[in-house]
Amino acid sequence: MTKKEIERYTKKKSELQLEIEDLQKQRATIIAKKGEIEKKILFKDLDENQKFNTSVNERKCFLDIIKIIAYRAETALCNIIKTQMTTPEQARTLIRKLYASDADIELDETNNILCVKMHRTNHWADDKILEYLCTKINETETIFPATNLTCVFKLVTV
Repeated sequence: MTKKEIERYTKKKSELQLEIEDLQKQRATIIAKKGEIEKKILFKDLDENQKFNTSVNERKCFLDIIKIIAYRAETALCNIIKTQMTTPEQARTLIRKLYASDADIELDETNNILCVKMHRTNHWADDKILEYLCTKINETETIFPATNLTCVFKLVTV
C-alpha cells in the first residue's frame, strides 16, 4: 500500500468510528426513553376518544360461545368414531381432516333432502370410519334449521 492509500484508509476508518459512536449514543438515548414509557395503561387514564365500549367484550364473549359450541360438536363426532378406531386418540385428527376436506351440497326439493357429499380420503381405513360416521349422523334425521330439509351425509368418490 502507498502512503496515500494508508491515509485514505485511516481517514475512512476514523469517520466510520465517529459514525459508530454517534449511533451508539442515539441507541442509548432511545433505550433510556423506552424505559420511561409505562408498560401498562389503566383504562381510566385513557382519553375519552380512546376508551372502547363494552360491545368489544360482548363480541368476544359471543365468539367464545361459538368456539365452545364448535368444540363440543367436534368432541361429539370424535366420541362416535372412537369405537371404530384402532387408536382412538387420533379421532380428533380425523375429524379435523374431514373439516378441511372438500364437500358438495346438493338440494333435492322433491324429497326435501339436503345432501352433503364428502370426498373420500387417501386412506381406506379413514373412509370406512367416515362412512360409519355418516350412517350414525343420518340415523338422527336432522332437519336443517329454518327449513323442512333433512340433512343426509354421504362419502363419495370424485
